[in-house]
Amino acid sequence: MTAAGLHGGLTALDYGVVALYFVAVLLVGWHYSRRQTDPGEYFLGGRTQNWIAVGLSVMATLVSTITYLTTPGEIIKNGPGVLWGALSIWMAYPIIGYLVIPRIMAAPIVSGYELLERQFGTGIRRAAALLFVLTRLSWLGLVVFTCIVALSAMTGVPVPLLLVVVGAVTTAYTTMGGFRAVVVTDVMQALILFGGTLAVIFYVMWQSGSVTAWWPDLRGLDLGWKPTPVFPTSL
Repeated sequence: MTAAGLHGGLTALDYGVVALYFVAVLLVGWHYSRRQTDPGEYFLGGRTQNWIAVGLSVMATLVSTITYLTTPGEIIKNGPGVLWGALSIWMAYPIIGYLVIPRIMAAPIVSGYELLERQFGTGIRRAAALLFVLTRLSWLGLVVFTCIVALSAMTGVPVPLLLVVVGAVTTAYTTMGGFRAVVVTDVMQALILFGGTLAVIFYVMWQSGSVTAWWPDLRGLDLGWKPTPVFPTSL
């Protein structure tokens, strides 16, 4: 495909795929809305969710537009040392997975904040819940905005209109279907995100006729990357 073809904008087929995806997630929300019988079903999926599906759901939630757009830019600007910060995730996984989550799952509760109330009182529970809501609102707002800006650049649709459409569709299937709908739609998103990444890598290798063509040759280039300290002392 020529450069002109690559920059020709979205086609009717592309818009059709996006519309089909919107319809699919709304149908998922409607389908699981008929199974809502109590708060445990709505918020916890009846505690019967497949662990692989839940894991994919968590990863799809954590991997966002910020990851796909800003991380490559940071690496291009500052070097691969930026990835050193990802080490904290691998350090946290064993603690969360083997110490925290089993205790929460073993307790007859709907939310982990109930454990905070039992141990430290209502004030701590409310403070923790408020802190979580504030951090999620700021993070989610940034994620949605970066996604909409990229989508607006591709489609030419104004940012406010895209914000309303995407926000309405997402809110609709989430509130209708509860936890089960969120897990199923997140699995769909995970397949699109990770599958698309692999597809791009293999497509570039196929077009270039080389397995290593996607990895740039940086020998002899001065990219202005500063050394990344293992344990920085500056705030």
